[in-house]
Amino acid sequence: MMWQMYMDLGTQSYRAGLWGEAEKTFTSAVKEARTLGARDPRLATSLNSLGELYRVQGRLPAAEKAEREALDIRQQTLGPDDAAVAESMNNLALVMQAQGQLDEARMLSQRAVTIWEKALGPEDPRVAIGAHNLAVIDSRRGAHAQAEALFRRSLAIREKLQGPQHPDVAVELNHLAGELRDQGQYAEAEALYRRALAILEATQGPMHPSVAVTLGELAETYRAQGKLQDAEALYRRALGILEQSVGPHHPRVASALYGLALTLHDRGNDVEAESLLVRATSIYEGLGADVPDSRQPQARVQTGLAAVYRAQGKLDQAAAAEARAAALTR
Repeated sequence: MMWQMYMDLGTQSYRAGLWGEAEKTFTSAVKEARTLGARDPRLATSLNSLGELYRVQGRLPAAEKAEREALDIRQQTLGPDDAAVAESMNNLALVMQAQGQLDEARMLSQRAVTIWEKALGPEDPRVAIGAHNLAVIDSRRGAHAQAEALFRRSLAIREKLQGPQHPDVAVELNHLAGELRDQGQYAEAEALYRRALAILEATQGPMHPSVAVTLGELAETYRAQGKLQDAEALYRRALGILEQSVGPHHPRVASALYGLALTLHDRGNDVEAESLLVRATSIYEGLGADVPDSRQPQARVQTGLAAVYRAQGKLDQAAAAEARAAALTR
């Protein structure tokens, strides 16, 4: 039928990063589903997919509207304790989290986990997803002990279901390590990052972007401890991998340039730090509307650039960079 065709095409386009095409076909799926009835389950499925697309594009009000309608349909047709209702709650929680509405996000995410535990069992993969999302919310709320416990629970489920060497385990290790680093638990954070790195190098290859991301996180752990020479070496390695694997103009390259530049600034090498931050600025400016959530990292780059300019006595350029950072955070 037409609805299934639209959903299949939309999913293929979404996975390929063809967001404009995905929006067209998911929107067509929603229109087709509406002809089947206001409470048809296919309408909720279409709205979920369209809402998730809007979320990753940064179109958060549109995402919220779609996800709330999907949740309402599923609650009315399936009842409050169905696993599909939990899926819609989880999706809406991600949207609310992205909008900074952390209390509602946590309530929705906790409810989703509770439903999944009851409907599917406490060690279902979706429980791991829900625990992870709860951990991210709690970390942003400053509830670090709760966040750590939830990351550990998600990790334990993934290790049991997928094995200790699965790439998804490495992703969870990275998140737990980041939480521990934020708490100042550097020794365990470093050990977890190194374990994640070993998994990713073995399963994805030494030049995979995920390896570079983990190298960057480990480098930041070293920088936080003042181990600047070690941090610099890892950042340079991460940058080299990213330039080869995703191209020199990718936002991940800009992120690596930023981390390396801060490390060089800490080491007193402001001339090279400036050149790296100028390059990162150029990358972000070239993205246009393709990366709608890039304003915050752009602002960080400008703040770093201002510090580097001030260290060199370039006060007018520092003030201009600070003004750009302020404009990006409005």
